[in-house]
Amino acid sequence: MDSETQKLRIFFLPYHTAGHMIPMVDEARVFAMHDVDVTIILTPANASLFQENIDRDVLAGHRIRIHSIPFPSAEVGLPQGIESLNTITSMEMAGQLYNSLQLLRNPIEQLLHDQRPDCIVADMFFPWTLDVANQLRIPRLAFRGTSYFSLCGEYCVRVHEPHKSANSDVVSLTGFPHKIEMLISQLPDWCKTTTRFTAMMDVMRESEEKSYGVLMNSFHELENDYEEYFKTTMGLKAWSIGPVSLWVNRNVSDKVGRRVFRGTTGHFSLCAEHFIRVYETHDKSAEFDVMDFNKIKEMLISQLPEWTRTRTDFSYMTDVMRE
Repeated sequence: MDSETQKLRIFFLPYHTAGHMIPMVDEARVFAMHDVDVTIILTPANASLFQENIDRDVLAGHRIRIHSIPFPSAEVGLPQGIESLNTITSMEMAGQLYNSLQLLRNPIEQLLHDQRPDCIVADMFFPWTLDVANQLRIPRLAFRGTSYFSLCGEYCVRVHEPHKSANSDVVSLTGFPHKIEMLISQLPDWCKTTTRFTAMMDVMRESEEKSYGVLMNSFHELENDYEEYFKTTMGLKAWSIGPVSLWVNRNVSDKVGRRVFRGTTGHFSLCAEHFIRVYETHDKSAEFDVMDFNKIKEMLISQLPEWTRTRTDFSYMTDVMRE
Protein backbone atom coordinates (compact mmCIF):
# COMPACT_ATOMS: atom_id res chain seq x y z
CA MET A 1 0.00 0.00 0.00
CA ASP A 2 1.16 3.53 -0.75
CA SER A 3 0.63 5.08 2.67
CA GLU A 4 -0.19 4.25 6.25
CA THR A 5 -3.67 5.78 5.87
CA GLN A 6 -4.51 3.21 3.20
CA LYS A 7 -3.82 0.19 5.38
CA LEU A 8 -6.82 -1.98 6.13
CA ARG A 9 -7.72 -1.77 9.83
CA ILE A 10 -9.10 -4.99 11.29
CA PHE A 11 -10.16 -5.59 14.90
CA PHE A 12 -10.00 -9.12 16.33
CA LEU A 13 -12.15 -10.22 19.27
CA PRO A 14 -11.19 -13.63 20.76
CA TYR A 15 -13.22 -15.65 23.26
CA HIS A 16 -11.67 -15.99 26.72
CA THR A 17 -10.25 -19.49 26.63
CA ALA A 18 -6.87 -20.72 25.40
CA GLY A 19 -8.31 -22.91 22.65
CA HIS A 20 -9.88 -19.82 21.08
CA MET A 21 -7.41 -17.07 22.03
CA ILE A 22 -4.22 -18.79 20.88
CA PRO A 23 -5.27 -19.52 17.28
CA MET A 24 -7.11 -16.22 16.92
CA VAL A 25 -4.16 -14.16 18.12
CA ASP A 26 -1.93 -16.14 15.76
CA GLU A 27 -4.45 -15.43 13.02
CA ALA A 28 -4.32 -11.71 13.78
CA ARG A 29 -0.53 -11.84 13.61
CA VAL A 30 -0.73 -13.47 10.18
CA PHE A 31 -2.86 -10.57 8.95
CA ALA A 32 -0.34 -8.10 10.38
CA MET A 33 2.44 -9.90 8.50
CA HIS A 34 0.48 -9.17 5.32
CA ASP A 35 0.45 -5.40 5.84
CA VAL A 36 -2.86 -5.10 7.69
CA ASP A 37 -3.21 -2.73 10.66
CA VAL A 38 -4.37 -5.07 13.44
CA THR A 39 -5.92 -4.48 16.86
CA ILE A 40 -6.68 -7.38 19.23
CA ILE A 41 -9.24 -6.76 21.97
CA LEU A 42 -8.37 -8.55 25.22
CA THR A 43 -8.78 -8.10 28.96
CA PRO A 44 -5.63 -7.30 31.02
CA ALA A 45 -4.75 -10.80 32.30
CA ASN A 46 -5.31 -12.35 28.88
CA ALA A 47 -3.42 -9.54 27.16
CA SER A 48 -0.36 -10.20 29.33
CA LEU A 49 -0.10 -13.73 27.91
CA PHE A 50 0.46 -12.43 24.40
CA GLN A 51 2.13 -9.06 24.89
CA GLU A 52 5.69 -10.29 24.36
CA ASN A 53 4.76 -11.91 21.05
CA ILE A 54 3.03 -8.75 19.89
CA ASP A 55 6.00 -6.61 20.98
CA ARG A 56 8.31 -8.77 18.84
CA ASP A 57 5.97 -8.36 15.88
CA VAL A 58 6.04 -4.59 16.35
CA LEU A 59 9.85 -4.64 16.41
CA ALA A 60 9.70 -6.58 13.15
CA GLY A 61 7.82 -3.67 11.60
CA HIS A 62 4.25 -4.94 11.76
CA ARG A 63 1.36 -2.66 12.74
CA ILE A 64 -0.28 -4.69 15.48
CA ARG A 65 -1.35 -3.92 19.03
CA ILE A 66 -3.50 -5.14 21.91
CA HIS A 67 -6.31 -2.93 23.16
CA SER A 68 -6.98 -3.83 26.78
CA ILE A 69 -10.56 -3.67 28.05
CA PRO A 70 -10.96 -3.62 31.87
CA PHE A 71 -12.38 -6.89 33.18
CA PRO A 72 -15.42 -6.54 35.50
CA SER A 73 -14.07 -8.82 38.24
CA ALA A 74 -15.91 -7.15 41.12
CA GLU A 75 -19.21 -6.94 39.25
CA VAL A 76 -19.37 -10.69 38.62
CA GLY A 77 -17.67 -11.81 41.85
CA LEU A 78 -14.48 -13.25 40.37
CA PRO A 79 -11.02 -12.89 41.97
CA GLN A 80 -8.67 -10.43 40.33
CA GLY A 81 -6.83 -12.01 37.40
CA ILE A 82 -9.37 -14.77 36.72
CA GLU A 83 -10.34 -13.81 33.18
CA SER A 84 -10.42 -17.04 31.16
CA LEU A 85 -11.83 -20.55 31.33
CA ASN A 86 -8.28 -21.80 31.81
CA THR A 87 -7.98 -20.12 35.19
CA ILE A 88 -11.35 -20.96 36.79
CA THR A 89 -11.62 -23.65 39.47
CA SER A 90 -15.36 -24.38 39.52
CA MET A 91 -18.45 -24.49 37.33
CA GLU A 92 -19.84 -21.58 39.33
CA MET A 93 -16.88 -19.50 38.18
CA ALA A 94 -17.61 -20.56 34.59
CA GLY A 95 -21.05 -19.00 34.91
CA GLN A 96 -19.56 -15.85 36.39
CA LEU A 97 -17.08 -15.64 33.53
CA TYR A 98 -19.87 -15.97 30.98
CA ASN A 99 -21.76 -13.16 32.72
CA SER A 100 -18.66 -10.99 32.50
CA LEU A 101 -18.71 -11.30 28.71
CA GLN A 102 -22.16 -9.74 28.69
CA LEU A 103 -20.84 -6.81 30.74
CA LEU A 104 -17.98 -6.35 28.28
CA ARG A 105 -20.37 -5.85 25.37
CA ASN A 106 -21.01 -2.13 25.89
CA PRO A 107 -17.36 -1.03 26.19
CA ILE A 108 -16.40 -3.17 23.19
CA GLU A 109 -19.27 -1.77 21.12
CA GLN A 110 -18.24 1.75 22.09
CA LEU A 111 -14.63 1.04 21.11
CA LEU A 112 -15.68 -0.24 17.69
CA HIS A 113 -17.92 2.78 17.09
CA ASP A 114 -15.13 5.15 18.15
CA GLN A 115 -12.39 3.48 16.11
CA ARG A 116 -14.52 2.50 13.08
CA PRO A 117 -12.32 -0.30 11.70
CA ASP A 118 -12.69 -1.62 8.15
CA CYS A 119 -13.58 -5.12 9.35
CA ILE A 120 -14.34 -7.09 12.51
CA VAL A 121 -13.15 -10.66 13.08
CA ALA A 122 -15.09 -12.05 16.03
CA ASP A 123 -15.28 -15.37 17.80
CA MET A 124 -18.50 -17.36 17.51
CA PHE A 125 -19.33 -16.47 21.13
CA PHE A 126 -19.80 -12.81 20.16
CA PRO A 127 -22.72 -13.02 17.70
CA TRP A 128 -23.79 -9.47 18.55
CA THR A 129 -20.74 -8.13 16.70
CA LEU A 130 -22.75 -8.74 13.52
CA ASP A 131 -25.14 -5.97 14.60
CA VAL A 132 -22.22 -3.62 15.24
CA ALA A 133 -20.71 -4.43 11.85
CA ASN A 134 -24.04 -3.73 10.16
CA GLN A 135 -24.33 -0.41 11.98
CA LEU A 136 -20.83 0.54 10.83
CA ARG A 137 -21.48 -0.89 7.35
CA ILE A 138 -18.38 -3.05 7.46
CA PRO A 139 -17.93 -6.83 7.05
CA ARG A 140 -17.94 -9.15 10.03
CA LEU A 141 -15.91 -12.35 9.68
CA ALA A 142 -16.66 -15.20 12.05
CA PHE A 143 -13.86 -17.18 13.69
CA ARG A 144 -14.12 -20.90 14.36
CA GLY A 145 -11.33 -22.65 16.22
CA THR A 146 -12.45 -26.12 15.19
CA SER A 147 -12.23 -28.14 11.96
CA TYR A 148 -14.43 -28.29 8.87
CA PHE A 149 -15.09 -31.95 9.70
CA SER A 150 -16.59 -31.22 13.12
CA LEU A 151 -18.75 -28.38 11.82
CA CYS A 152 -20.03 -30.54 8.97
CA GLY A 153 -20.80 -33.33 11.44
CA GLU A 154 -22.69 -30.92 13.68
CA TYR A 155 -24.70 -29.70 10.67
CA CYS A 156 -25.50 -33.24 9.57
CA VAL A 157 -26.81 -34.27 13.00
CA ARG A 158 -28.85 -31.09 13.37
CA VAL A 159 -30.45 -31.25 9.91
CA HIS A 160 -30.92 -35.00 9.37
CA GLU A 161 -31.37 -36.07 13.02
CA PRO A 162 -30.11 -39.63 12.39
CA HIS A 163 -30.46 -40.54 16.07
CA LYS A 164 -34.24 -40.20 15.89
CA SER A 165 -34.63 -42.92 13.24
CA ALA A 166 -31.78 -45.21 14.32
CA ASN A 167 -32.56 -48.89 14.91
CA SER A 168 -29.49 -49.38 17.08
CA ASP A 169 -27.03 -47.44 19.17
CA VAL A 170 -25.04 -46.63 16.01
CA VAL A 171 -25.93 -43.83 13.59
CA SER A 172 -24.50 -42.93 10.17
CA LEU A 173 -23.95 -39.32 9.17
CA THR A 174 -26.15 -38.89 6.11
CA GLY A 175 -24.73 -37.31 2.97
CA PHE A 176 -21.15 -37.14 4.22
CA PRO A 177 -18.22 -37.39 1.79
CA HIS A 178 -17.10 -40.52 3.68
CA LYS A 179 -18.93 -43.14 5.66
CA ILE A 180 -18.91 -42.01 9.27
CA GLU A 181 -20.62 -43.94 12.05
CA MET A 182 -21.01 -42.85 15.65
CA LEU A 183 -22.60 -44.09 18.82
CA ILE A 184 -25.67 -42.11 19.80
CA SER A 185 -24.04 -41.65 23.20
CA GLN A 186 -21.18 -39.80 21.46
CA LEU A 187 -23.48 -37.11 20.08
CA PRO A 188 -23.56 -33.84 22.04
CA ASP A 189 -26.59 -33.54 24.32
CA TRP A 190 -27.50 -30.17 22.81
CA CYS A 191 -27.74 -31.84 19.39
CA LYS A 192 -30.01 -34.64 20.64
CA THR A 193 -32.35 -32.53 22.77
CA THR A 194 -33.17 -28.86 23.15
CA THR A 195 -31.13 -27.25 25.91
CA ARG A 196 -30.05 -23.72 26.82
CA PHE A 197 -26.86 -24.37 24.91
CA THR A 198 -28.91 -25.37 21.85
CA ALA A 199 -30.52 -21.92 21.80
CA MET A 200 -27.12 -20.28 22.24
CA MET A 201 -25.67 -22.27 19.34
CA ASP A 202 -28.65 -21.35 17.17
CA VAL A 203 -27.91 -17.66 17.71
CA MET A 204 -24.22 -18.16 16.92
CA ARG A 205 -24.98 -20.15 13.80
CA GLU A 206 -27.45 -17.55 12.55
CA SER A 207 -24.85 -14.80 12.98
CA GLU A 208 -22.34 -16.86 11.00
CA GLU A 209 -24.81 -17.40 8.18
CA LYS A 210 -25.40 -13.64 7.98
CA SER A 211 -21.71 -12.71 8.27
CA TYR A 212 -19.47 -12.00 5.31
CA GLY A 213 -17.77 -15.34 5.84
CA VAL A 214 -15.87 -17.65 8.18
CA LEU A 215 -12.11 -17.85 8.77
CA MET A 216 -10.97 -21.44 9.32
CA ASN A 217 -7.70 -22.52 10.92
CA SER A 218 -7.36 -25.38 8.45
CA PHE A 219 -5.99 -26.00 4.96
CA HIS A 220 -7.39 -27.45 1.75
CA GLU A 221 -5.02 -30.41 1.51
CA LEU A 222 -6.14 -31.64 4.92
CA GLU A 223 -9.91 -31.28 4.66
CA ASN A 224 -10.69 -30.66 0.99
CA ASP A 225 -13.85 -32.82 0.91
CA TYR A 226 -15.26 -31.23 4.04
CA GLU A 227 -14.26 -27.74 2.99
CA GLU A 228 -16.32 -28.31 -0.16
CA TYR A 229 -19.23 -29.70 1.90
CA PHE A 230 -19.06 -26.63 4.16
CA LYS A 231 -19.21 -24.26 1.20
CA THR A 232 -21.76 -26.07 -0.97
CA THR A 233 -24.06 -28.20 1.19
CA MET A 234 -23.97 -25.83 4.17
CA GLY A 235 -23.77 -22.78 1.91
CA LEU A 236 -21.22 -20.78 3.91
CA LYS A 237 -18.40 -18.67 2.53
CA ALA A 238 -15.08 -19.65 4.10
CA TRP A 239 -11.35 -19.14 3.79
CA SER A 240 -8.79 -21.74 4.92
CA ILE A 241 -5.84 -19.81 6.34
CA GLY A 242 -4.26 -22.41 8.64
CA PRO A 243 -2.29 -23.72 10.25
CA VAL A 244 -1.70 -20.20 11.53
CA SER A 245 0.62 -21.25 14.37
CA LEU A 246 3.22 -22.41 11.85
CA TRP A 247 3.25 -19.08 10.04
CA VAL A 248 3.93 -16.90 13.07
CA ASN A 249 5.62 -19.00 15.78
CA ARG A 250 8.97 -19.56 14.14
CA ASN A 251 11.47 -18.47 16.77
CA VAL A 252 12.32 -19.93 20.16
CA SER A 253 10.65 -17.17 22.16
CA ASP A 254 7.31 -17.63 20.42
CA LYS A 255 7.39 -21.40 20.91
CA VAL A 256 8.30 -21.14 24.58
CA GLY A 257 5.50 -18.64 25.11
CA ARG A 258 2.93 -21.07 23.77
CA ARG A 259 4.07 -23.74 26.23
CA VAL A 260 4.11 -21.42 29.24
CA PHE A 261 0.52 -20.46 28.37
CA ARG A 262 -0.56 -23.98 29.25
CA GLY A 263 0.01 -23.28 32.92
CA THR A 264 3.44 -24.12 34.28
CA THR A 265 5.88 -22.68 36.78
CA GLY A 266 8.49 -20.09 35.93
CA HIS A 267 11.43 -22.46 35.72
CA PHE A 268 9.62 -24.46 33.05
CA SER A 269 10.09 -21.54 30.67
CA LEU A 270 13.85 -21.77 31.08
CA CYS A 271 13.83 -25.53 30.58
CA ALA A 272 11.54 -25.38 27.57
CA GLU A 273 13.71 -22.76 25.90
CA HIS A 274 16.76 -24.95 26.44
CA PHE A 275 14.92 -27.97 25.04
CA ILE A 276 13.92 -26.15 21.89
CA ARG A 277 17.36 -24.61 21.31
CA VAL A 278 18.97 -28.03 21.56
CA TYR A 279 16.46 -29.47 19.10
CA GLU A 280 16.79 -26.61 16.61
CA THR A 281 20.58 -26.73 16.65
CA HIS A 282 20.66 -30.52 16.42
CA ASP A 283 21.32 -32.19 13.10
CA LYS A 284 17.72 -32.81 12.01
CA SER A 285 18.49 -36.10 10.31
CA ALA A 286 16.09 -38.97 9.77
CA GLU A 287 17.81 -40.78 12.65
CA PHE A 288 16.88 -37.98 15.04
CA ASP A 289 13.31 -37.84 13.78
CA VAL A 290 12.65 -41.49 14.59
CA MET A 291 14.65 -41.53 17.82
CA ASP A 292 12.79 -42.80 20.85
CA PHE A 293 11.56 -39.85 22.93
CA ASN A 294 12.99 -41.34 26.11
CA LYS A 295 16.44 -41.10 24.53
CA ILE A 296 15.77 -37.50 23.55
CA LYS A 297 14.69 -36.78 27.12
CA GLU A 298 17.84 -38.34 28.55
CA MET A 299 20.01 -36.40 26.12
CA LEU A 300 18.37 -33.10 27.01
CA ILE A 301 18.26 -33.69 30.76
CA SER A 302 22.00 -34.31 30.79
CA GLN A 303 22.54 -30.81 29.39
CA LEU A 304 20.30 -28.97 31.86
CA PRO A 305 21.51 -27.30 35.06
CA GLU A 306 21.30 -29.63 38.07
CA TRP A 307 18.71 -27.53 39.93
CA THR A 308 16.20 -27.99 37.12
CA ARG A 309 16.52 -31.79 37.15
CA THR A 310 14.98 -32.08 40.62
CA ARG A 311 12.24 -29.50 40.12
CA THR A 312 10.82 -30.40 36.73
CA ASP A 313 8.30 -32.98 35.56
CA PHE A 314 10.24 -34.23 32.55
CA SER A 315 7.55 -36.69 31.52
CA TYR A 316 5.27 -33.71 30.93
CA MET A 317 7.98 -31.88 29.02
CA THR A 318 8.46 -34.92 26.81
CA ASP A 319 4.74 -34.87 26.09
CA VAL A 320 5.03 -31.22 25.09
CA MET A 321 7.89 -32.00 22.72
CA ARG A 322 5.96 -34.87 21.19
CA GLU A 323 3.29 -32.36 20.16
